[in-house]
Amino acid sequence: MTFIPNNPQRHHMFVASTFQEEVWKCPIQAISRLEVYRVIPAESHVFTLVREGRLQEFREMLQRGEASLRDHDENGASLLFYSTRQPEMCKYLIAGGLDVDHVGKVELLDHSFSMTPLQVGCNDDEIDRDTLSLINRCRRLLLEAGADPTIDVDGKAGSFFSAIHESGVPESFRIAWNPDLTGHFASISSYTVWDGLTSLSAYCMGFSTGCDRDGVNALLDLGADINARDVFGRTCLHIFMSLLHGDFRIRKDYGVLECLIERGADVNAQDNSGTSVSRVAYTHLYPRCRDIGSYPGDLWDSVLQSCGYNIEEYRRDKCRKAKYTKRYTRAHFEMLWEGKEHLCPYWDDEPWPPNAEGDSSTDDLEYDSDDSSNVPSDSDEGDEGSSLAEETQEKEDGYSDEDGEGGFQGEEIHDIGAYLV
Repeated sequence: MTFIPNNPQRHHMFVASTFQEEVWKCPIQAISRLEVYRVIPAESHVFTLVREGRLQEFREMLQRGEASLRDHDENGASLLFYSTRQPEMCKYLIAGGLDVDHVGKVELLDHSFSMTPLQVGCNDDEIDRDTLSLINRCRRLLLEAGADPTIDVDGKAGSFFSAIHESGVPESFRIAWNPDLTGHFASISSYTVWDGLTSLSAYCMGFSTGCDRDGVNALLDLGADINARDVFGRTCLHIFMSLLHGDFRIRKDYGVLECLIERGADVNAQDNSGTSVSRVAYTHLYPRCRDIGSYPGDLWDSVLQSCGYNIEEYRRDKCRKAKYTKRYTRAHFEMLWEGKEHLCPYWDDEPWPPNAEGDSSTDDLEYDSDDSSNVPSDSDEGDEGSSLAEETQEKEDGYSDEDGEGGFQGEEIHDIGAYLV
């Protein structure tokens, strides 16, 4: 518990804390302490030196008595919060006794979040590789010093584990789930990152830039359980197939789905309500699928075929009828079957299989009338169809749309139980 003075020039900051440790077959040990810190403005020179990693100048400032290792800013953040991109500075401060689990407030996008140094700057997908390497070196130092990756102070910032899965960078996964660093806190195979989701399932939700094959492989190599289920009984395949984006993500989606199946995900799994992964794919159980037509089912079929499955067995009850939109066109469909066109049983877009009972593109979902849903003819495609594959390849590393506002503007979210995450 932190007490920050209204007038830092006249009063100090107090921090009251209790540390509890339970050892196997031994009583719980508790250590309480009360600490006093000096509060100075965040624009003070000492914070600049720490942020920029100017260690020698910082030491000289300490020697002159112009700064202290116990200095904090007005939000209660210690010097350690400012060192998270400077490994040598971070190492020096940890050696100086700064608390690696100290809680301070950080201002982000006009909001204030309570967090520990380990949680600072977890937007890894927006950071260049060299800077991220420095950040991960600091994270390793903090974890080696005992920083707790499960702390979520106020439920707003999320724990270090949850933030890492939202940003979805394999290099950071290898730091977060290194058993030598965090194994005594949590196991990657059983720890729920949020809402009952283990690491792989959480990653398959595709927040931020979405998941990719490298990230899936990294988590599985670290010991993630590919058959883990959430509270609704959904597997990683259920979750991934219910949250597809289409458009620029098509190649990555294909790679992720193929990787999951190749590494042992159960394609016949059913959730607690008896819903199979195939039904999720063919009947579009999540509203995000409203503007990507028959893409989920087409993707599922293409990957199943590549992995050696007979897709007619899965399509038996759901007839495939082409449904193309602005975000899933005939050109996108052809990308899914590139190099194996002769193996696609509905390459001509005729309903398939002809004796199936249902229509996977319309039975369970109503589409907007202005979503370019009609199947385009050869004359309609023209040069647009031939250039779309190149355009999609260019967009795979970053999302854009015609309005420049992101892909889900104006979509309605309906209550559909387990598949509304």
